[in-house]
Order: sequence, then structure tokens, then C-alpha cells
Amino acid sequence: MSSTSRSASRIETLIGIGILIVLVVIAGGVFLKQFHFDDSVYADGSFGSLSTAAPSRNSPLLSDALGDVLRVLTPPEQFSPETLSDKINGKAELYLEAGFVTLHCRRFAQKDDPNLWMEILIYDMGNIRNSFAVFSSQRRPSAKTIRIGAFAYEAGGGLFVAHGRYYVEVIPAARSKSLFEAMLQLTRNFVSKQEVSDEEIPELAMFPGKDLSDQSIVLHPTNGFGFDRFDNVLTATYKLADTEITAFLSLRGDNAQARELADAYCNFLLSNGGKELDCDANIPAGRCIEIFGFHELVFSHERFIAGVHECSDKLLAEQLAEMIHARLAEVQQ
Repeated sequence: MSSTSRSASRIETLIGIGILIVLVVIAGGVFLKQFHFDDSVYADGSFGSLSTAAPSRNSPLLSDALGDVLRVLTPPEQFSPETLSDKINGKAELYLEAGFVTLHCRRFAQKDDPNLWMEILIYDMGNIRNSFAVFSSQRRPSAKTIRIGAFAYEAGGGLFVAHGRYYVEVIPAARSKSLFEAMLQLTRNFVSKQEVSDEEIPELAMFPGKDLSDQSIVLHPTNGFGFDRFDNVLTATYKLADTEITAFLSLRGDNAQARELADAYCNFLLSNGGKELDCDANIPAGRCIEIFGFHELVFSHERFIAGVHECSDKLLAEQLAEMIHARLAEVQQ
């Protein structure tokens, strides 16, 4: 190869490296720019969209919920069932299965520091059962209960709330005491100002309080324990004799439906390798099934189907089942 050819080759290589460096710098600038907002962009009210979401209509993002230290940073956005995955790719199915209607979201910043901003995401889930289903199933291991409405906790610097039909997440851009206080104020204002129905989840009071693990109740809207007929099933974790045990219950339309579903679930277990054992619990028509080394204890009481799921110890399963049965009988007297 001639010296001229080698020189040209080196020049082409240097040019290629230079182009790559420029592209990396541009990409980095674009990435960092999304975290810094120019107030002048929003000065005349003609906001630029952060995504392909439709403008929010009938938004529950109340302007009078901001308080004294926050200002609007971005326009409201709205996502439908068809576009939800654009916002929360990978998690949309959980919300859709739980009855998702609409997502409203917006960003707010502290007035004295635009780098301290948060995003509030308000999922309209249609009713309190659906919002609690998402709230409870998404509960973080490090959750700390906060007094904001009936259901609220803090984890990882974020706030998570179920308020009537709404499941709310408030996510900060950075950890900051002042920003967290502003998030609390915004969330409390939203809960106090956003009217919701007085609908409740009566089953929450049906679990015995003794030995119940804090914040362990979860509502499964569909396909509980892999059984496609098991919808609206609540589970709770108990600790007996240093063993964690899962209890469950579900409110059905009438007594006959509860009995029929209990039998159907037992037949489901038996058809998948389960073996029926004698049930020594003091529960009318209680059934105990061993499957893959674990014990399921299933019974119905009036409109409820209830029992214990996947317990390694048959005696403990029967003990907890008796506690649940006694609680149902007590509440329904």
C-alpha cells in the first residue's frame, strides 16, 4: 500500500472517530436536556408535549392542589388503555387486567429550584376495588405507612396512594427533604379535594387481626392461584410458629355461589395432582388437599369462600382456617 493510501486511510479513520464523538455529545445533551426545563417554554401557555399522549381532558390534576411551594412544569397528559404501554411499558397489563380507565400525569417543580421536580401519575381504575388491587399488588418491600386517606405509603422517596377510584404515584426526580414535603402537601391536597364515592372493601375487615403481618393484604382481581374462575380474591400473610402462611377469602354473590366455587377450586387442585386428606379443622364442610407437598384448606361460609393457601404444615393450616372461620362467623352474626 502506498504512503498516500495509508494517509487517506488514517484521515478516514480520524473523520469516523470525530463523527462518533459528535453523535455521543449530541445524544448526551439530549438526554440531560430532559431533566432541565426552560420556564420560557411555558410562559405563554402553549406547552410542548413530552410524549405522544393526548392532552388531558377532565383531568383530576387540580390546579388548586399545588400549595405554596410548587409550580406547574409541564402540560397534563392523558393515556388510554390503547396507549398506556407508551408510558409504562412492561407494566400495562397489570393495570388493564385490574380495570384501568385512564392515566393522567403531570410534572411540578419547586418554585425556588427547578431541578427539584416530581411527576404525579393518577390512574383512574374505575372503582376502589380496582385501585386497591393495583396499590396492594405493587406495594414495595420497604413501604412505610403514611396517613393520607385510607391507603398510603412511602417507599424509595415516592408516595403511593389508593383514593377511591384513583391509584396515585408521586415520583421525585431526586431525594430531597423539601421536595418530599412538597410531595406530601400535593398528595394530601389532592386527596382532600378530589371527591370520590364512599364505596369500601368490606372483606378487609374479615381477616383476623391476630398474627396478621402488617400491610400484607393483596387483592387479586383475576386468576387467583392460577384458577381462572378465582376473581376478586384477597390474600393476607400470617405468621404462626415462625411460619408465614397465606390466608385467602373472596365475597361471592350468594351462599350457593360460594359453595359451588369452593368445590370447583378443590376439583381444580385435584385435577392438577392434588390429593384429598381428612380435614381435622372444626369447620363445616372444610376440605384439605395436599398438592406438591403443600396443604390447601378450603371452605365456604355464607357468601364467602375462604381458606389457607400453600401451607407446609397441615396443623398450622387448620389452625389458621379455624381463626378465619371464627372471624367470619363473628362479623356476620
